[in-house]
Amino acid sequence: MIITAASIVFHSVLLVGSWSESTAAMARVYLLSISYQHQTNQIHNSYVNQTLSTAMHDAADSAYLEVRGGYFGLCARSNNKGSWTCKRNAAGFMGNRASIEDPLNLLGIMDHFRGEVEFPGLILGSIVLSTITLALISTFPGYHEEEEAETGDFIEVKPFPSRPISQAAAASMAFSTLFALVAALWQHTAAASAASVLQYATLGNIKPSVGPTAVVLVWMPVAMAATVCVSILVMIFGITLLDRLVDDDQSSVNIA
Repeated sequence: MIITAASIVFHSVLLVGSWSESTAAMARVYLLSISYQHQTNQIHNSYVNQTLSTAMHDAADSAYLEVRGGYFGLCARSNNKGSWTCKRNAAGFMGNRASIEDPLNLLGIMDHFRGEVEFPGLILGSIVLSTITLALISTFPGYHEEEEAETGDFIEVKPFPSRPISQAAAASMAFSTLFALVAALWQHTAAASAASVLQYATLGNIKPSVGPTAVVLVWMPVAMAATVCVSILVMIFGITLLDRLVDDDQSSVNIA
């Protein structure tokens, strides 16, 4: 139960990161960060339009802005040691546009990435299924004392959980693991691809980085959910095997 609850907490923190109601600490939980790269040299080769290269270099060289994107919001700061301001989308920063210098529209780029590329539905589905599994596991019987018929002593016994409930918990956790795995692959691939494309498309004038905390928060629940799923399946298999052994012993006694 603890592992299942921990996976739910990890996914919840990941979704809350860089949200409009986030604290400054939650701005550290982001999928992708982009900022202006102050280059000393421009790119010069036959494949690059020098007018475009010069214009982008001059624009990026005179601006400082870092934008971080999460599943449900953006966070931005206009200087290296400034405080983070978080909003639901780029439109929420319109009131501060006069104080934010953003010539290459980093806010718009990140808002598009958040809204059109990343998808939180799979993580939400995994949370719901993990919660269902947690509720089913909580119905498993615990230890209680029973009086032994032969000796009269009280002993602690733990009845087997209901087989239908165990199977339902295993199925729910299996789908939760699948959802978490697909969500992790989606998030990691999308963020890494976007970072590579942005750096190349802007001729190195934008510096992208994938959020390390978000990577941990999306992959840890996959391992946790898989561990719980395998544990439930092993328990079901063990109970089934034990029932068969008991039935075989009873059959042998009846024959004798």
